Amino acid sequence: MTADISSAYQLLSTDFFLPVRPAGPIAGMRSRSEMIISGWRAGLRERTEITRDFSLDARAAFGPKAKFTSRTSWNLLPALADPGDITEARGTILEISAAADWRVYGNVKVRGGYSFWSYQANSGTRTRRYTDGSTYDLEFDRVRSSRKGLFLGLAWGF
Repeated sequence: MTADISSAYQLLSTDFFLPVRPAGPIAGMRSRSEMIISGWRAGLRERTEITRDFSLDARAAFGPKAKFTSRTSWNLLPALADPGDITEARGTILEISAAADWRVYGNVKVRGGYSFWSYQANSGTRTRRYTDGSTYDLEFDRVRSSRKGLFLGLAWGF
């Protein structure tokens, strides 16, 4: 999954080397982030049965009013409250997928295909909360989050 949250700030870097990832986990790191995208969406679905045991499925859906909420806790920054960052935005969501279903035995099916999902918003806020009760609000101009790739699953129906 990829996520891109941008503010109106631009950074200029004069470093001319490739950053190196840490050799292993950071000691004591137990930070976590939860992202929720909610809202209604409408779309189309087409299912074509090629044979009794094999079918194709295509879906496309669009949601014009989706809400993005993210809560992040940073345990290695003791000055931040729990959660330390709260991000909220309203935007649109798009989902597209194509799949094939194959009944392999009785009620057991194998399902595989490709899925694309994208969320975008043109504005939002991030609130940073500190343990002393103070907050810092940041307005940003773009939120983008997407997920794409192949999937494969096994299902049993009755």
